[in-house]
Amino acid sequence: PAPPAPSPATGSRRLADAEEACAMLAECNAARCREGCEALCWNSRLAAMAERAAQGMARREVPFSHEGADARFAEYPLSYEAGDTYGENLARSEGIRPLAAAVVRGWMESPGHRTNLLGPFTACGLGAATDACGVTFVVQLLARAPGDPTLEPSAVDLKDTCAGDGLPEAPRARAHSALLGLLGLLALLARK
Repeated sequence: PAPPAPSPATGSRRLADAEEACAMLAECNAARCREGCEALCWNSRLAAMAERAAQGMARREVPFSHEGADARFAEYPLSYEAGDTYGENLARSEGIRPLAAAVVRGWMESPGHRTNLLGPFTACGLGAATDACGVTFVVQLLARAPGDPTLEPSAVDLKDTCAGDGLPEAPRARAHSALLGLLGLLALLARK
């Protein structure tokens, strides 16, 4: 399916492509698993916050900058006394495809973004928006937070897609579980 058309009022369009979101989470988890980190779970609340931030950047309402991350997380219930923390990764792409692989590769090559991506987080949300000039802004918000529950069992078996990826069995299983949770969420959203 074609992505949504640019909004006439803002000159930006929202990337609501479930496959792209799945690909981005899969790339993030593959990078984490290669480094021995737990797979991230999808968190729809973080994703909604990330989507709003990406939209604001595409419309030039907020700067493409980590300044403002505290404000973006102000609505999320983090307990700093309990050691909760958050991370934010940003990317900007001018038509580079596949987007997910290019963005995660860029984050892994940047020391600060790599630290965030491989940090002690349990969940993430991703948002992306493309402006009228074709520049895509990607926002990843990470936190120690629960992921969305698996909403329904998926008929998709992702084990075959993981075969030969060089991941140890335990990280592959965690990534498989995280992707099944995301697919369940996407199935629920598709019914709305």
